[in-house]
Amino acid sequence: APSSAAAGASPVDVTVTGTGFVVPSQITFDGATAATTFLDATHVRATLTGVQLATARNIAVRVVTGLPGGGTSLAGTFTVNNPGPTITAALAPSSTNVGAGDTTIAVTGTGFVAGSVVRVTGTDRATQVASATQLTATFPSTLFVTAGTLSVTVVNPAPGGGTSGPATFTVNNIAPTLRGVTPSSVVLGSPTTTLTISGAGFVPGAVARLGANQLATVFVSDTQLSAQAPASLLAVAGSFGITVLNPAPGGGTSAAFSFTVSNPSVSITSISPSVLTLGASNVGLTVSGAGFVGASVLSFNGTPIPTTFVSTSQLQANLAGPMSTAGDFPITVTNPPPGGGVSGAATLSVQNPVPVLSSISPNSVAQGAGVPNGLTITANGSGFVAGVTAARANGTALPTTVVTGAILSAVVPAQLLASAGNVTITITNPAPGGGTSTSQNLAVTNACDTTGVDFALTAVNPTLAASSAVSLAWTGVTARARHTAGACPRASLDSSTSPVRSYVIQNASAGAAVLSSWAVCASTLSGDSDAFLAFYSRGTTVPTAIPATDAERKACSGSVSEGESAPNGLTSLEPNGSAWCPGLTKANGAGITLQRCERVVVQIQPYSTSSSSYPPPATLKFRLETP
Repeated sequence: APSSAAAGASPVDVTVTGTGFVVPSQITFDGATAATTFLDATHVRATLTGVQLATARNIAVRVVTGLPGGGTSLAGTFTVNNPGPTITAALAPSSTNVGAGDTTIAVTGTGFVAGSVVRVTGTDRATQVASATQLTATFPSTLFVTAGTLSVTVVNPAPGGGTSGPATFTVNNIAPTLRGVTPSSVVLGSPTTTLTISGAGFVPGAVARLGANQLATVFVSDTQLSAQAPASLLAVAGSFGITVLNPAPGGGTSAAFSFTVSNPSVSITSISPSVLTLGASNVGLTVSGAGFVGASVLSFNGTPIPTTFVSTSQLQANLAGPMSTAGDFPITVTNPPPGGGVSGAATLSVQNPVPVLSSISPNSVAQGAGVPNGLTITANGSGFVAGVTAARANGTALPTTVVTGAILSAVVPAQLLASAGNVTITITNPAPGGGTSTSQNLAVTNACDTTGVDFALTAVNPTLAASSAVSLAWTGVTARARHTAGACPRASLDSSTSPVRSYVIQNASAGAAVLSSWAVCASTLSGDSDAFLAFYSRGTTVPTAIPATDAERKACSGSVSEGESAPNGLTSLEPNGSAWCPGLTKANGAGITLQRCERVVVQIQPYSTSSSSYPPPATLKFRLETP
């Protein structure tokens, strides 16, 4: 007692208990006699020196008594124990990467002794004892094949000794590196696709990702993975990053490699409708082809239009219109990047309509009648197009003005009206589309239409007298300002003050002539009495020749005189003693030129500044004269 001590301990007094001890008895330690103290017949004591305790071992302890008699006892055992080791700091290094080579590790702790061994996951490794606090051991590369943690302990041998608490050595996965992906792009809508990913540092458990989506991944080698990109992730066009994630410990995510889901190239096989009539609007357009996607856009004549995706082979759009210009216009489809592009063009033909001519007005005219600058006709029908449609007379294009899609006017030249017969009127629209209408006839007749005419003057120079002696009664006296030749009647000739007598005169002679008209007045007319005389031109075809209203009467057609002879009036050729007799004549410059068959209304109205009842002039005369 004690029966043991730690190696390296200070000297220890050891008491041996037994029998037969005498004063000469000596204690021996492994045969070496030690200075012994006799205590009694059953107890003796000796000291184990520091040298004897320096190394762990079992020391044989005996008691020897010399002759005579005496002898040597059986051995007892005093144990010099190795200390229990401890690891007090992290290993250095405390980690390495998968695939690393043999690595020397330093272990720091206490209680290390000769024979201390570093044990890794149950296997002792060659160990060098640097001191009681430092060991080194070499970890072979075979420990670094797979990522994980290794349990490291220090074992001190018996006697004593034991195993330290564990320290951790980590084998880390490295961050992977990507060098390529095959294929690096697919077309939008592709089925599930196998991707071959090449790089470095791949480990079992490595996972490929497309964007943020994890892909089913198969480890092939540290330089190659195989991954499945499902069709659901290939349904959106764009550029996406492919990355690889190595799991912990260590590991990490690679830099991204670009993977593209491209829009397909696009083509058109047909459009419906392919032909439109000018003016069409709100037309539904269906385009058939291949490679259409949700982002496909139709263009009409280079301008994008709102597009509805129906399927990969059909698009629809609405052409709001109206189609205002005839011609052939390209229809294209554009798929946006990535990939995509513009299709070849299909042609949408916007065609002029076939014109329809239903009637013309007038549809007859007298030969050579009042048309020195041509006869303006109005055509009614449909399909008339401004700037395009042309009226034709006997096949010759006429100056044409389109008023609406159903009305136009055109001028038939005078030379076509010089001879009796029919002038064939048609309407044409040019290509694309277009065509010629059915015809209407403009009849050129030998005689003037005398409907509504009071006097048809057929010869030049004879004078025709028309009696106006019927007494006219009126009330009211209105002072009037004189109007000079050629001025508008304005208020001078209206029906609100006094009666008006009207005659419809027609030039039924062979050609143009000047109409003169004058009143034959009684000699009793004085300066406060007069009559107004006016011409109103009515053309050749006005059904009602006499102006029906004051507004029409004041419409500024023809010449007017108030009949004042003094100081500047337009006087009669036959005043019969009165200077207050009106006249609108070639002689005084107030005659009116009438073309053949042209009509004019001649109106006379009494006037007095002093009487409310005054008879009109007895006679009004008319005469055609050469222009």
